[in-house]
Amino acid sequence: MIHVRARSVGEAWITVLQELVEKGRRGPCQWQDRRAECIWAPLALEITEPLSEPRFHMGGIQVPRLVYTYRQEVLFGLHNEYVGRGWSYAYHQRLFDHPHLGCQVGRMMERLRKVPYTRRAVAVTWDRDDHYSETPPCIMYIWAHVEDGRLDFHCHMRSNDWLKAAMYDIDAMVELMRQMARDLDVEVGAYRHFVDHCHIYLRSDDLRLLEVALKRPDAYLTSDELRRLARAGSL
Repeated sequence: MIHVRARSVGEAWITVLQELVEKGRRGPCQWQDRRAECIWAPLALEITEPLSEPRFHMGGIQVPRLVYTYRQEVLFGLHNEYVGRGWSYAYHQRLFDHPHLGCQVGRMMERLRKVPYTRRAVAVTWDRDDHYSETPPCIMYIWAHVEDGRLDFHCHMRSNDWLKAAMYDIDAMVELMRQMARDLDVEVGAYRHFVDHCHIYLRSDDLRLLEVALKRPDAYLTSDELRRLARAGSL
């Protein structure tokens, strides 16, 4: 199992990537309905200052504008209309309008306002039909807790493609954390990311991206730099 503690999201991402290459095990994994080869390990990650700059690492962002699109999907329901029309789920739908549990983030907030140190502020993304789905959610549940005026936030994932998806997933969860902290009138605390199967696929395009990222461990991007790249449509 990989254990990493880092200050920023970007520093965490490249450190986990390096640890995966050094310590991960090689083996088969299921990709949709096919077999793929990957390097993988369970992961426990703590990011002590998730909003600190430079916030991103260039190696984990293939399309800059998708950072902002994905935030809109998770936080505000952009593309929720595709659920049931090609998509089996959307994270915003599962967190804010779950088919059986309703607005779970709203209930998290109610619990945290009432008892900030509660251990019961949880939202799950899984639904009973996901047991039969070929595309079930990767994020399984989130948990939050307030202590000493700071909101700590945990995200638990069953699977995370570290090279092509992790930066987007963590960024969206940190933005949800920021939104919750603002609404609770507390500071943003530590972000913790737990993954059962953290992996890098051993496909030719992934290996090319991996080689570039490992050669540029200090290729960090600030939020302003990423925003400019997104507007220009390049990286």
